[in-house]
Amino acid sequence: MSVRSPVRSAMSSARESRRPHGWSPSDEPILGDVEAPEFVLDGVLAAGAVVFAGERGLGKTSVLLPMMMAVAGVIDYPFKASIRRKVFYVTEDIEQARRIIAAMHGHGLITVGEQELQKMFRLCPAHRIPISEATLYPKVLVGDYESNERVDGSIHKAPPVVVLDTVNTTLQIDNLNDNSEVSQSISSLREAFGSIPLITVGHVPKASRGDAKKASFNGAGAWENDTQQTLYLVQESGQRYLVMGKTRFVPDYSEFLIKSQLAEFTSLDKLKREVVTKAYYGIPEGISKLEKAKAQEEAKVAYSRKAWEDLKGRVLAEITLNSGQGVGDIKNAVVGSGQKITDAITVLEEEGFIRVEKDGRAKKLYPSNQNDAERYLRESNGE
Repeated sequence: MSVRSPVRSAMSSARESRRPHGWSPSDEPILGDVEAPEFVLDGVLAAGAVVFAGERGLGKTSVLLPMMMAVAGVIDYPFKASIRRKVFYVTEDIEQARRIIAAMHGHGLITVGEQELQKMFRLCPAHRIPISEATLYPKVLVGDYESNERVDGSIHKAPPVVVLDTVNTTLQIDNLNDNSEVSQSISSLREAFGSIPLITVGHVPKASRGDAKKASFNGAGAWENDTQQTLYLVQESGQRYLVMGKTRFVPDYSEFLIKSQLAEFTSLDKLKREVVTKAYYGIPEGISKLEKAKAQEEAKVAYSRKAWEDLKGRVLAEITLNSGQGVGDIKNAVVGSGQKITDAITVLEEEGFIRVEKDGRAKKLYPSNQNDAERYLRESNGE
């Protein structure tokens, strides 16, 4: 009986370990040139599979569409795309998209002519198609890679970006709540799209408004789990914010304040008449947590000031309409905190809008000047 040499066994094991395998180690030098994260929009949108979600009716398209036009290099925008790409924006409402673009054009943000705009930014009508058909789309885009010059003079062919706004209106998936089915669909899309960035737009439940940490894509969680980046459009204290969820890079900002812009422009109705149309679009501004807290506090202060002026107006209205009442009568007639109503009476007296006359131990309240009181009430009501 032959005994196997330990040396031969080790050599045999080494040869076996060098056999090709899906997990075989990379031969790339660990300390060689490190590849930087690739972006669609520098520091904001990663190049890869991205989820962009928000509550229904919160204006996701009005925020995302300008971002994509910046990626195409066709508008003046606060964030830049170092790599210029063509954009294929699949939307359920092309006319809404055109109105948003018209609004930006009316404000002078579009920096190219119609021909260049049409070349770099394409609007595509949404149709619900099966995943098997969606995976063929990259073959349609083979001629739409955009040339970008590297610092050494060579050319980088940048793949286009595809936006599906929204998932529900573009992809035919039997059960959007089935994690297994959704995960398999996303896997098929990612494999087919390869280096082509894919941005999917979806809804989060109403219950998640104002708290991005609780936000979750309507339906299966696989939409978020199987992508490189998630972003959520939320509303807090009357302001819209774009909040970073999962990322594979370290962003300069984790939150963006959305500044809504309203534009008016002339359009044609179904009777070919010229009518004035209004449309909003949103521009993000990166903010720190401190800046966000400050903005929220200012919003609260503004609301408190408005509520205070409203209370003073209601107290003055009651005194003007029913002069000669006592403080207790005013408290019974005006809805609000008793102490705040007392404070309002004191301030109105100090400001000269009312006078207080003693009737024995009781105090009676009268408007100092009927005209001044009525003017104050009109101004407080915004008239």
